[in-house]
Amino acid sequence: MPEDLKPMLATLTKRPFDRKDWIYESKWDGYRALAYLNENKITLQSRNQLSFNQKFPLITDALKAWNPRAVVEGEIVEQDQAGKPDFQMLQQFLKRGKTTRLVYYLFDLIWYNGRDLKALPLLERKEILRSIVTADTEVIAYCAHISEKGTAFFKAATAKGLEGVLAKAADSQYMAGTRSADWLKIKNTRQMEAIICGFTEGRGSRSHFGALILGKYENGTLRYIGHTGGRWTEETRKSLFKKMKPFIRKR
Repeated sequence: MPEDLKPMLATLTKRPFDRKDWIYESKWDGYRALAYLNENKITLQSRNQLSFNQKFPLITDALKAWNPRAVVEGEIVEQDQAGKPDFQMLQQFLKRGKTTRLVYYLFDLIWYNGRDLKALPLLERKEILRSIVTADTEVIAYCAHISEKGTAFFKAATAKGLEGVLAKAADSQYMAGTRSADWLKIKNTRQMEAIICGFTEGRGSRSHFGALILGKYENGTLRYIGHTGGRWTEETRKSLFKKMKPFIRKR
């Protein structure tokens, strides 16, 4: 069984497209994770090879119960009450241990029962994966796909508020640690107006402040909607801090 694999990465492209011999999957808004299942030993790792075992015991317990001898890859997401992935809730779960519903969506099978599957076409790998995923679990799920009709699939994904779509060549091999043109990501770029309500203290190389704390009025009440770190220059940070400073209050 391989260890410490680096995931295959997708190349960003601007527009959805229809193409024969390509498949399309939902782009989940969560944490990508590789799982190594070897009898009673379960290792769940981030894309940067950091352990997720302690952070997501619900998932590791489900993997132990399922437990084929396999290396699988997927995305850990937290779903809200409507079944929509919510990355903010997932971050809060990691900080506070609260969850609505965690799901590990599996989209690839890299190794199975002593056999390295990386050279197999993607559709073959997914077919084997679908045959072994336990159907009755609420935590481990097979990531379904559609063929050829990428434009309509992207429109449906954005209508549901999903992060976007992944387009993959049906015959693509798994190229660990490589950013490939055989896998493409099409993002659903969303924006909204927000109120700057405060900021966090700067850490490391960030001067003046760390992240902005954002809010939005809902039925006349100002509610917290998230943090944003931004990718500002030092000059922009300094200018923005100067504008915020007069509005600082003690309560």
